[in-house]
Amino acid sequence: MKPKVEKSYTIELPSDPNVVTVNNIWKILFLIPKIGRVFQKEDIIKSEKSPLKHPLSVARVLSYLKYLKILEEERKPKQKFKIKKNDDINSLYYFLQCERDSDARIVWKKILSNHDLFLFLRDKLLTKQGNPTIVELQDELQKIKTGVRAEYLKRGALFIAKLLDDAGLIRFDEPKGMIYKLEEKPSEEKLLPKEIIPELEEEIDREDKRLFPLRITAKTDKFEFDIQNETDWEIVEAIVKSLKTKWEESKVNKPKDNDKPS
Repeated sequence: MKPKVEKSYTIELPSDPNVVTVNNIWKILFLIPKIGRVFQKEDIIKSEKSPLKHPLSVARVLSYLKYLKILEEERKPKQKFKIKKNDDINSLYYFLQCERDSDARIVWKKILSNHDLFLFLRDKLLTKQGNPTIVELQDELQKIKTGVRAEYLKRGALFIAKLLDDAGLIRFDEPKGMIYKLEEKPSEEKLLPKEIIPELEEEIDREDKRLFPLRITAKTDKFEFDIQNETDWEIVEAIVKSLKTKWEESKVNKPKDNDKPS
């Protein structure tokens, strides 16, 4: 008989729990659909509705949304973030875009119920001990985060409890430090009607194409760009101007028909 292999969990705690808060995560989630499925960190910073203005603070929240499997990141040629594409996240994006908070939260709950953060708490504590304490969650985190300061683990445990409480997956009594298991109810499936999904996919394709691809091929030169802003157009114009200069010089230096040897 093979020994039972214990499930492993990928657990990441916020690098700065004062910045990566449940409130800031939700505010930025609500902001993203107003910008688009493809965006840069600077788009968040520039928005009047952004809860954070410091680039490092925004980067930390976006990084955590990446860990929660809501975003994916590309670093070349420039750093940009994209909302992932699957049925649950498409629905979350749509409901946030429509400012339907209660519908968005139903989908958010489903997304987090399948994430390692909740599965870790459920498998390690909720199914074994019923209603664990925040200290017991901290102790479990210490087993997989060896060498980490106790204060950091404590703040991480508090963050997890608050995040899952806000999602409706547990009830967290912070003054008592108690985490209460909620009775499982029939799933409140809240996905987009099938007829809406094709329209959303068209929108996704349009927004992915906000990056205007441009290719310039000359006799000896080849340039490829993803146009994102006015600065990129200025670079393109400078290159075209340079190519035009080369072309004009080649015309001047080209022998005329009368100069050709007979």
